[in-house]
Amino acid sequence: MHLVAIGVAAATVLLLLLLVGFWVAWQGTEQFKPLGSKIIEIVVQTLAATVAGGLLVQAYLKWHSRELAINDFRRAILDSLIKEYMDAKRTRRVLRATSNQDGSGTDANPWTHVPTEAYADHMKQLNNTQLALEVLTRRIEVFAGIFPNATTLGEHAKAMHDYLADVIKEYERHRALHGDYPRGVPLRDFPSLRGFMLREDQSTFDRFAEPYHAILKSLQQGAVRVAL
Repeated sequence: MHLVAIGVAAATVLLLLLLVGFWVAWQGTEQFKPLGSKIIEIVVQTLAATVAGGLLVQAYLKWHSRELAINDFRRAILDSLIKEYMDAKRTRRVLRATSNQDGSGTDANPWTHVPTEAYADHMKQLNNTQLALEVLTRRIEVFAGIFPNATTLGEHAKAMHDYLADVIKEYERHRALHGDYPRGVPLRDFPSLRGFMLREDQSTFDRFAEPYHAILKSLQQGAVRVAL
């Protein structure tokens, strides 16, 4: 309200000066007519500069708001990506922690069987992560215009949810075999689960981690920096 009052007062002063200028230019003596013309010229220039400045300010504020909105969207994508990656990593660690060891494993990968109930529980969690990554991929595709490298980002995100989808599909194929595995789910018969869980040369987790880090780097580099 204070700024509006100042604007109204300034406009009133300019209008009065313009009226004075016209009066002096047309009704004043020959000595003061040039002064009236000068007043009119100054007021008109001031009005033109004010209008142009206002338009520039409006254009800047519109641009600024758009860039802030883009940053907020990228930040939301980044936060979602980090959350789903960490959820998958947590599931991987808990699966190892709850798995059995029959002595046939190695020092790096001693786990050989996952308890059937634990397997089912953690696959449900992993399924939620996979679906969330699929949604994230669709969002990148739909709003591709705000990403300079949307195609590459979408491919990386798809690689992540496709990797988890392989683990989930394996679970769906074998979940009816509860009675066939009294000692738990043998990792040797579940290649996707084995690659997801295990470490080093028996791990396939890089297929999930590498596209994650690629998206992370791209989003961080592509952040729009705006300031008033």
